[in-house]
Amino acid sequence: MYPQQQLLPQEVKRGVNRSRIYLGVAAAMTVVVIAGALFWVLRDDGEDRREEYCAELRDLTNDGDLATALSSADPSTLERIQKLPDTAPNAVADDWQLIADTIATALEAQEPDMGQALTLFNAAQAISNDASRECGLDLQLI
Repeated sequence: MYPQQQLLPQEVKRGVNRSRIYLGVAAAMTVVVIAGALFWVLRDDGEDRREEYCAELRDLTNDGDLATALSSADPSTLERIQKLPDTAPNAVADDWQLIADTIATALEAQEPDMGQALTLFNAAQAISNDASRECGLDLQLI
């Protein structure tokens, strides 16, 4: 057998108390979860400008005739369309930007790019769906 060792009280090494570390990690994780939840709840997605956007869309399309508004776009209409991506909600801001850029290019060249017709129709369809759902405005595309 092995001899039994006798330690003096000052030689006894106590275990490390990790409860403070665990509490600190738990507090940090709680802060991260709460911050994430607050971000998710309080983000705006451009919805804070929805009422202004819907009013501008109604006025621009003469209460729903998007096809005529886009096909007969003159420089003043183009100016209004170019401002729409700034007031539009994030859901359709990129679609409006695509339409504004395409109309500007067509006005400069005096000829529309028919290669982008499907892309433009899809953008207009997304805008129409959003307007119907969120603004109560039925946009006529054709």
